[in-house]
Amino acid sequence: LKPRRPNQTHLFARGGTRDTRATATPGDLVRENMGLATTIANDYRNIPGVALDDVIQHARMAMVRAARKYDPTKATNFANYAGRAIRNELNRLYGRQMRTASREGPSLDAPVTEDGGTRHDILPDEQSGA
Repeated sequence: LKPRRPNQTHLFARGGTRDTRATATPGDLVRENMGLATTIANDYRNIPGVALDDVIQHARMAMVRAARKYDPTKATNFANYAGRAIRNELNRLYGRQMRTASREGPSLDAPVTEDGGTRHDILPDEQSGA
């Protein structure tokens, strides 16, 4: 079998085979597949309230965890294993952000009356003692 990218030649191995190339360290796996984390993170760049740099950082941390847990004797290659772990982490990040956004509630500056008044206009002023 042929690797997808030339720089992955020494890391490419079919799961379950006794290929000596499958003995890469977790650090090697992370270094050689960092582009995968960035590519997947770009698909999640529109998570509300999270900068793209933070999304990429979460993706890279998920890849590091996946590299530590990866077992090359199983019937999957590292890119598939890590890709699933990265997507799961970014979906969890998205869920956390959406729960946080739903708890924040409406803005006090949003119009709430027919004449365009805001909640600031309706609520009593604390300083005037009203």
